[in-house]
Amino acid sequence: MQTVKIVRRDDNGRLISAVVEGKALVEYQPGEDAMAPKWLAEKGYHLTVFEALKDAVIFRKSTSMTMPVQFWWAEVPQAVRPDRPLSSILELKDGLFDVQTLPWPEGTLFAESVRLTKRVSWDEIAEAYQELFEEHVSEKS
Repeated sequence: MQTVKIVRRDDNGRLISAVVEGKALVEYQPGEDAMAPKWLAEKGYHLTVFEALKDAVIFRKSTSMTMPVQFWWAEVPQAVRPDRPLSSILELKDGLFDVQTLPWPEGTLFAESVRLTKRVSWDEIAEAYQELFEEHVSEKS
């Protein structure tokens, strides 16, 4: 199943989780399967991906992340909607949970393994933004 994963580069050039850090951090190698840290997977928290590029773009636009990120097409053998509550990112980096009542971002899926296949092109990102703009305009009409 093709999905979208948002990652970033660390100071050493490694592709890593865009949002979480510390004990929850995952390193990604294009073409290789990545999995959640064992302690998270045991609690039912797997890697997050987005169902569609549009969902990933909306998420990125709605966050306060200041670091540059990359959107990647990612293959997952199976993905499901999260059935666990969202946890505080600040707590996850220390290996703790702080369950929040906030909903998961639209289009978020859990996947036990994620394989980055190809970086999303700027044209594809621009097309997703254009689609969102057109939806917004049609809602206003």
